Amino acid sequence: MPNPYVFPSFNFYPKRLNEESQRIYQKYKDADIATPKQIMRKLPDLLDKIRKLKNDQEIIINFANKLKPIDINILSSEYPYESEDEVTVKKIILILNVKYTRVVGKRFWSHFQHIPDDQEVQNMLGYCFNNESDDFLALKQKVRQVYTNIFNHEKVILNIAIAVGAIKQPLLETFADWRIDQESRLAEKLWSYILFRYMRESWFITTQGADLIEEKLEYMPLSFYKQVMEQYLSANNFDDYNDQIMKQLISRLRDPREDKTQWHDMKETTISSVISWLHKHELFEFLDYDRFDYWKKYLRYISKLEVIESPPVAAMYFDEFVVLEFGEIGNAVYFYETAGFDKHIAPKLISKVYESTLKDPDAHFFIRKLSHTKGTWHSRFDRYMTNYLNGNFNIR
Repeated sequence: MPNPYVFPSFNFYPKRLNEESQRIYQKYKDADIATPKQIMRKLPDLLDKIRKLKNDQEIIINFANKLKPIDINILSSEYPYESEDEVTVKKIILILNVKYTRVVGKRFWSHFQHIPDDQEVQNMLGYCFNNESDDFLALKQKVRQVYTNIFNHEKVILNIAIAVGAIKQPLLETFADWRIDQESRLAEKLWSYILFRYMRESWFITTQGADLIEEKLEYMPLSFYKQVMEQYLSANNFDDYNDQIMKQLISRLRDPREDKTQWHDMKETTISSVISWLHKHELFEFLDYDRFDYWKKYLRYISKLEVIESPPVAAMYFDEFVVLEFGEIGNAVYFYETAGFDKHIAPKLISKVYESTLKDPDAHFFIRKLSHTKGTWHSRFDRYMTNYLNGNFNIR
């Protein structure tokens, strides 16, 4: 007969309590403050007492003055108290101001790295920089002065970004001097502001390095990425665009000559500059250096470029006329009026076409052919190009 006093074995595993204990341990394992066990034991009771306090400044101050240093350490470390209401949070902030110690300042500097937009964090740091000694955070004196000024005004993050970017040195070095965690949310926001403001400057990519900038741009939300690139593209000549940054742009937004879907927020003048940059690279791959060096000065006038590889030929459209350059040296350049070219020759501009098919000096839309005579052809071409760009096709 079974013994009625023998009970089944029962093992209790406090899963949620253990998870919370692990979270606190990981968060504070390297911190010179209360141990996780002390936090687990004291924090709930401490918060309960603050919750029950009457929302009266004198009462809260009196309560604060009775707290021990460990209580202040715990309160400053556990901010921002997402589960507490605004009134309770305000009480905690007042307590931390009343019982401020350097530990509070260091804790809130750490919070600023991860929740930089939090107004209470910014206000607390304003208090820190106004009241702390000059060795707070071991900052250089000049950096300390700038921070003090910034935290006493609005738009804290934007003003840090402006100040940091204006130093004109690698941001990884500047972040270290300014005690900014490179992997933090603060660093991420600062990079966004800095890229938007300084990408237009000629020194910026050279100083920061194209690899690092490309990395920061790659994960930027598309809408903001386009704003940053608009600043960069519109402030620089397409001939000066950084190739690495531009290749990433084309990868993200696609070739605007083929698909403008992702370009809808960009200015037409900006898109035209990007197209000119694309034309430049196609011609560079197609022509020898001497001819490329000549035609690149007319890239801003080229509205369309068609290139085929076999036979190697490029059709450069200049609105009212088209220039045919053949890849093989020794071929003359053919000039045609656009309307006739589009109707009669453009359809023949396909792979494996005979070059002779594209050379038709008897066509009514034919303008002229010019050869690349060594030493003299550049200036001779310029005379004709100047007239053709002005609509004068009758020059002889």
